[in-house]
Amino acid sequence: IEKIPYYQESVKHLLGDKYQYTSLYELPKIEAIQKSVYAKEILENLIQIANTWVLSYKEDEDTSKLLYAKETLFLIDKLISYIRLESSVDQSKLFWIDKGVDTYMLGVEICYLLKDTENAFYFMEKNKSLLMLENLSDVSKQNLTITSFENVKNDYVTETSNFIEYILNDKEGYGIFSSAAETAFFKIENVPALIEQVATLKKQCSTRFSKKEHGIAYTKNAHTIFQQLFPFEEALQKIAGKKLTIVSDYTIKNIPFEALTINDKADAIKESFLINQTEISYLHS
Repeated sequence: IEKIPYYQESVKHLLGDKYQYTSLYELPKIEAIQKSVYAKEILENLIQIANTWVLSYKEDEDTSKLLYAKETLFLIDKLISYIRLESSVDQSKLFWIDKGVDTYMLGVEICYLLKDTENAFYFMEKNKSLLMLENLSDVSKQNLTITSFENVKNDYVTETSNFIEYILNDKEGYGIFSSAAETAFFKIENVPALIEQVATLKKQCSTRFSKKEHGIAYTKNAHTIFQQLFPFEEALQKIAGKKLTIVSDYTIKNIPFEALTINDKADAIKESFLINQTEISYLHS
């Protein structure tokens, strides 16, 4: 926590000497940052402040620190949108997109710790929109409103249909599953291992099995991935016999979920494919 005043002092210097912090929990106004020529440098400091609050929470589990971090994240979100629209250099845009992607993952982590599914969904969608909208030339089309998680449930969740959305990077990942009966907000464990398993699955899917051991290896790998991507309690029972809409992310974006297996029984591989249990459709966001 002792670090935060130093980040605040840096922001104060970048905004000009007239700006004054009155407490540890105060944030500058977005309008003041937009008037500054140092918006990108201020963003760096705000990201550090948000990260510091989270690190401090992990030391003493004081939930108020997560709330301060989340408030900082919403300011960062506004600032990233502003910088992205103002930047005219492609390389610069890509750099700040990367900043945004990391930041939105932090936002999801904070919401996971707070059990705040609604705002976690918002950060997941902002992460996707940041990447998807960059090629649109019409700036007015880039100011999209993120729908609420309640609206998603109204559109895609019924007694016979479920919804699941993911966010991943190289180190961590989270997902939100929603059925008519419940919503499960979960963390994906050991993401680096998952990335390796997904890379193996893609190779396995593109090669005909010539030996029995190839089928055994595939079944085990596909089942391990299924368990990691559907880690919530009684996952198979909740999706079996129902439609499932998937919004995937990162390295799992181009794997066929239908080809995941619900068990590791190589002698019954045809019956083990997830496609036999649920009708799957995909959305980009």
